[in-house]
Amino acid sequence: MKKSLSFWVLLVITGTALTSCQTAEMATPASPAAEDPAAEEAYPVGYPLGYPVESETGSGDIAIQDWSYPVSEESLVWLNQTWSLSAYAENNQVVNFSGQTITFAPDGSYERTQDGVTATGTWTTQVTNDALTLTLDPGSGQVQMLEIVDLQENRLFLRYAQEGILIEEQYLPVD
Repeated sequence: MKKSLSFWVLLVITGTALTSCQTAEMATPASPAAEDPAAEEAYPVGYPLGYPVESETGSGDIAIQDWSYPVSEESLVWLNQTWSLSAYAENNQVVNFSGQTITFAPDGSYERTQDGVTATGTWTTQVTNDALTLTLDPGSGQVQMLEIVDLQENRLFLRYAQEGILIEEQYLPVD
């Protein structure tokens, strides 16, 4: 009886081990469009689906965000308003900042005010598959190129490098 029981236990263990070692076919991830036909209209074709991933830094005043959903060309209309700097970070560390506003006009001009000093110039954008670049040209030869990470009616998030420092600025619209 002990030999018979040992045989069955060994058979079950061997069978389990063999079935768990078989390679399963790789399942392709389901897209929202596969689950809901209306989702095809909600997500642009060719772009990854995305959402903000937040991680608290510094004193927790702001969350530095990596956005995985691209800014679209259609959202550029939201840029044409006055924005006030609400958060500022250098190399993912929150830094105290002074008051700054920037106004983008539909004619391609901008006005940036910081600590009572106003600078003006022209702005342009360039849309690619993986980024939206904002170029600020004050006319003095010091063109500044910034990545628009997020642009919504109520939020503007810019990222750029300056002298080896990664700078992230978050703006809110001025009411």
